Parts: sequence; C-alpha cells; structure tokens
Amino acid sequence: MSVNIQKHFNLLDFLNLEGFSILQNRVDDIIRVLKSDRNHEWTYISNGKERPVKVLNILFIGQTGTGKSTTINRLTGGEYMLTSDVMCCTKEMNSITYEIDDDVFVCFCDMPGLGENSDIDRTYKEWYDNMYDSADCVVYMLSADKRDLAIDEEEFGKLLWKNPNKIFVGINCIDKIPPLSRGVYKVPTPEQQINIHRKIEDVARQFRISYYRILEFSAMENYNVHLLKKQICETIIENMGLG
Repeated sequence: MSVNIQKHFNLLDFLNLEGFSILQNRVDDIIRVLKSDRNHEWTYISNGKERPVKVLNILFIGQTGTGKSTTINRLTGGEYMLTSDVMCCTKEMNSITYEIDDDVFVCFCDMPGLGENSDIDRTYKEWYDNMYDSADCVVYMLSADKRDLAIDEEEFGKLLWKNPNKIFVGINCIDKIPPLSRGVYKVPTPEQQINIHRKIEDVARQFRISYYRILEFSAMENYNVHLLKKQICETIIENMGLG
C-alpha cells in the first residue's frame, strides 16, 4: 500500500493556507505530538531510499462520485487532484502534503471510491481500515443527490466503532438538492433548506449519529467550505488531545 503525492508544499505554504488558522496557530504543539507518537509514523520513499517520517493525516473516503478530489482541491486552493464529472479518477491513494518540519508532514489524502465492484471494494475497504488507525481526521463523503447509502452505512459504522472521535460525515453537492436554482448559485433557497434538513435527518437516522457529526456543503460552489475547514481543524485538535 503506497500513497501517490500529487503536490508537495512547505511550512510557509501551510501557514498561508486559507481557513486553517486553528491548526496553523498550533504548529509547534502538532509537531511535538507527532514526533512523540509512533502511530503517526510512515515510511517515505524518495529516489529509491526509505526514511521514517511523521504524518498528520486527513482522509477523505466514501463512494465514487461524491467529490472527494474536488473537495481537496477546494480546501487547498488549487487543481492538484484530477477530477471529472463523468468518470472515476481516483484509482489509488493520492495526497497533497505540507512539510511543516524536518520529516513531519500534514497530508490531505484522497482515497479511492467505493461502489465500482465488490472485488475492488474489498481491497479499498482494507485500505480504509489500515489508514483509519493512523488518521487524525476522516471526512466520510456523501453526495446529496445519491439515495442508496447501504455501502456507506456499513463502512461508516465499522469505522465509527473503531474510533468515533476522528470521523464525521460531509454531505457534498447540496446545490443539487431540489428545487434546483436556475440562476447563479449563492446560498440554498428556503425550499432547498427544507430538503437539506430532511437529508441530514435521514443520514443521521440511517448512520445512527448526531446532527453535529454531519456537515452539508458544496465544494463546486464553495458553499460552507469554510465550515468544513473549521470542523476538520476541530476534529484534529480534539483527536490529538490539544483542545
């Protein structure tokens, strides 16, 4: 199991990353925790040579087509992850990394999507399970316009049971919830808000979680992305015991 690094940044880039001030103000504390915790240890391979590194890992998992790659691009302010409206682009684990100290990284990791076929799903679920243990925040992605969540319900429940503090649900593409807006999308209409609330209620009931573990947003329209950043930061701070 390996991770393909799509883009590599440095500490200054991380400190300039918009919307992550909660983490940026705690860089020294984060480095201290990472260096003292063996669960965060990875092996970095460069030019055929291996070296141990420490990684703060933010995972994005879920079914194919939920916008994981688009969401990471929006969070990091670039077009680093390959995206498509008509096909699945992520067949391996891809990441955007920020080296915040010598051999210490913050990693946004885009995991392959479930739902293509059962054989591939078994492999991807093993990857999810292995990566979950070392992750500090896991965003389980759903798409607002998808109704069949049986695969997600099973996988989310398994991960929630392992550690409930590091995972929450992100419902992407809420701009696709009817009634659809014909103009330039800014915020959900009152009618859409009613249906968004119903969607959140359905997910909370089906996944057996509280509303506070669910965040609705649209990566494409940049709606509520600032709240997604905030929830990622708060989850990391809590999971690392820095609150």
